[in-house]
This record gives sequence, structure tokens and C-alpha cells, in this order.
Amino acid sequence: MTDSAQQRASDRDARAIGSIVAGVAFQATYVISQFVILAVLIREVGEERFGMWVTIFSMTMWLSVLPLGMDRTLLTRLGQVAFHQPAMARRVIAAAVGVVVLSSGVAVVLIGVFGWSLPWADSILNVTGEDAVRDAVPTAVAAMLVTALSLPLMLSGFVLQAYQRGATRHLLGIISQLSGLGLVLLGVWLDWSLPWLGVMIVSPLVIAGVLHWIVAWRLIPPRSVQESDEPGEAGGTGGAVPQRVAGTMLATGMGLWLADLAMILLVNSGALVVAQVDGATGVVPYGAVYRLVGPIFVCYVVIAHSYWPAFGDAARAHDHKWIGRAMRHSMMLVVGLWLIGAAGCLTVGEPFIVWWLGEEARPGTPLILAALAFALANGIYHISVAALAGMGYIKVQTVVSLVMLGAYCLTTWLCVGFLNAIGVMLLQAAGIALIGVVNSVYLLHVMRRPTAQAA
Repeated sequence: MTDSAQQRASDRDARAIGSIVAGVAFQATYVISQFVILAVLIREVGEERFGMWVTIFSMTMWLSVLPLGMDRTLLTRLGQVAFHQPAMARRVIAAAVGVVVLSSGVAVVLIGVFGWSLPWADSILNVTGEDAVRDAVPTAVAAMLVTALSLPLMLSGFVLQAYQRGATRHLLGIISQLSGLGLVLLGVWLDWSLPWLGVMIVSPLVIAGVLHWIVAWRLIPPRSVQESDEPGEAGGTGGAVPQRVAGTMLATGMGLWLADLAMILLVNSGALVVAQVDGATGVVPYGAVYRLVGPIFVCYVVIAHSYWPAFGDAARAHDHKWIGRAMRHSMMLVVGLWLIGAAGCLTVGEPFIVWWLGEEARPGTPLILAALAFALANGIYHISVAALAGMGYIKVQTVVSLVMLGAYCLTTWLCVGFLNAIGVMLLQAAGIALIGVVNSVYLLHVMRRPTAQAA
């Protein structure tokens, strides 16, 4: 390996590590903010409306499918060309933004027109109290509208990540989380209604998006960059590249979108299933333990996003040695973080939840163990996806994710009369773990293929 290739590998390591450190700090800020917000919220609005909000917040995560995979496509496509083909990088960003603005706009119109007529209180959230019924529709519609409007803004964070500026992204995220926390506390002090408090809780998405775009704008190559000066992806000249941008972006994006759709539904459907079986109050212990293990698996997202564009950069240079080393190190991080988190959750998790949210949120040790299995499964999944998608292998994880989602939905439907929060969490953990294992096996197969090392 030449000195320049060695320097590039070291740079990838340094940027990934810096992103992980800043990302962990950001996630710590997010978790602390959520602890404070939820502790204040349950005392402010009561148990039933709190459970209703947890379900609504989980459902807003479903809107993450609206970018049609363009966010992850930026980590893949932009991560591969950001440092090598500036003109292509600009076109990739423009294509992604165009798709997301269009899909977000359509979603905003649909939510604004039809969201008010959906049976939120009766059929979806399963609430009966007068205050909960009154707040169900405006809270759900307002939270979803703000989330949908924020999607084009949120794309900026993936632009920064693709340019391996994850540390900057996370530091700005810390500012946005603290700002959102301040708005929620102000709303509680001024006795705002639940719909307005819900808007304040999701407001960090908008704040972070604006801050990220301000920084990302400086990284986007100017229009003066000539595409004909850039080498083509397949080794030819860049003349044919512009015609392939839209098609390649959509092909990559749709594969990632289908995989994301499956995972988002798989990960965020639990609260809705529990609400249907046990009512909104039954969501309280499920939501509490989900957030208890949240710091573990959100760290896995940080690790995966930090390495994702670096895997693409290394694959472009045929540096499979670095990819293998990065996979080993990241998986060691997954297991190490899980062991530390599991020890903390099993030791002080339950008394902490009771102190934090009250006796009605007590999860019990079996639910905590199920949640820990869910967290570990997420770690295996996220790291395997980062490596495969970053290297450009999309189809296998898409097919496996969709098959597993179908199996999960069928099993849930057949067993819904017997499920409780523990059963739902274990079903989610099993589905996610199987996707991660299949991805990892396929990745090992890819890594065994003979390849020319970078000169």
C-alpha cells in the first residue's frame, strides 16, 4: 500500500473515531433531554395521555420512510464520490434534495387534508379519557406535520456524514437538543396544551436541520466544477455520468428505502401493538424500558453512520483489509457497549424507571431482558448494514428485511391474543437479529472474494 493510501486509511479511522465520540456525546444529550421531558410530561398530562404521546411519537418515526432512501443513499453514493468526484457529488446532493422535497410536500398535504378525519382516539391510540380524546387528533396531526416538514432539513445531516464530518453534525445536534428541551420546559411553565408540547418535543429536528444546512452548504462543490474533468465510475470518462445520476440514485434509494421501511415498521410498531392489546396505559412500561435501553442502540446508529461512508471510500479503493479491520473493531464496540449497558440496566434500571416515571411504569426484569435482547439485535443489524450498503451491496439486505417484516407481521397477527409487552419486544429482537446475521454472513462471503488491493 502506498503512503497516500495509508494516509487515506488513517484519515478514515480518525474521522470515524471523532464522529463516534461526538455522536456518543450527542446521544447522551438526547437521552438526558428525553429523560427530563418524559418525567415532566407524565406529571403534567397524566398516565393515559403520556402513553398516548409515546405511541404518537413512535408513529412519527414511520415518516422516516418518506425520503425514499435518499438519506442512506447519501451515505452510500455521496460517501463514495465526495472526495474523488466533486461534480458528481453536487449532482447526487441535488437529486436527493429534490426527491425528499417532493415526497415531504406530498406527505404534508395528505396529513393536512386527511389527518384530521382519522379515528385517532378510538381505533389507533385506544384512549377513553376526556382529555386524551380531546388532545388525540391535534397532537397526532401537529407532530406528524412538523416531522414531515423537517425531512428536507434533516437531509443535511447525512450530507455532513457523507463528507465524514460526523463530529460537526453531532455537535450541532447537541445544540438543537438543548434548545428543544428549553422550549418544552418553557411550554410546561406557561401551561401549554399537549399538542403544542408535542410540537416542541419534535422541534429539534427543525433546529438541527437548519444548523446542518448552514455548515453543509460550504462543503457542496460550486457549479463551476466541470463534470468532464472527473473520471467516470466504471473507469471511463465522466461524459456519461450525468445521465446515470438520477437512475442510479433512485435504484440505490429504492433498495435502501424498502429495507428502511421494513426496519422502521419492525422497530417502531411495538408501541402500537401494545396499545391495541393493553390500551394506552399498557404502553407506559413498554415505552419506559424502550428508552432505558435506548442509549445502547442509538450508540450503534452513531457507530454505523460514522463508518458507513468510510466503507464506501475504502471499497472504491479496494481496501478490503481496512474494511475487515473496521468491521472487527465496530463489532467489538457493539458487544462492549452492550455488556456495560446490560449491567447497568439489570442493576439499577427498574428502580431508576420507578423514580423517573412512577410505579405505573415498573417494567419487571423479564421485560428489561427482552429489551436488552432488542438492543443487541440492533447492534448486529446496524453494523452489518453500514458495511454492506457502504460498499454498494443493497439487494440482499432489502430482500431479507422485507421477508423478515412479513414474518413478523404474520406472527404478530396470529399471536396478538397472547402477546404482551415482553412478547412484542422479543419478536422484534428476533426479527432484527436474523436480518443482521444474514447480512453478516453475506458480508463474509463478499470479503472472501479475491480483489485487487490498492496500489
